[in-house]
Amino acid sequence: MATVDLATKRWAEASLDEPIPIIAGLSLKLGHNSGIAFGALTNLPTVWLVVAIACLVTALTIAVLRGALPIPWPAGGLLLGGALANLIDRTHDGVVTDFIAPARWPAFNLADVAITCAVTIVLWRTLQDERSSAPRTTA
Repeated sequence: MATVDLATKRWAEASLDEPIPIIAGLSLKLGHNSGIAFGALTNLPTVWLVVAIACLVTALTIAVLRGALPIPWPAGGLLLGGALANLIDRTHDGVVTDFIAPARWPAFNLADVAITCAVTIVLWRTLQDERSSAPRTTA
């Protein structure tokens, strides 16, 4: 995951001088995010942000490997791969490269897609577990 994400970011940096329209307001457009999700914490010094994210990735890795987080392994892999890819990208120049630009949504990258898929899997799994453990009543 991280390799594919970093390769697409390098491609975007080298190739996206002008936006490329795709379909229905979706385009490929080079952007950079100095903060975290949706540009939050942009005023935080880069070194603090990198250290905080590195600690989070390390803690998540340990928790997933030890089974402390009850999430399916694909979700753990997507989450860790996406977080690691964005961390590696940020250490290069203090920003994360984004290039998938919907019309009415902040731009994002493949690592963000992986993280979002992981969270969706975890939420779906949690809802399934809650439904299966709920007592059934008959009317």
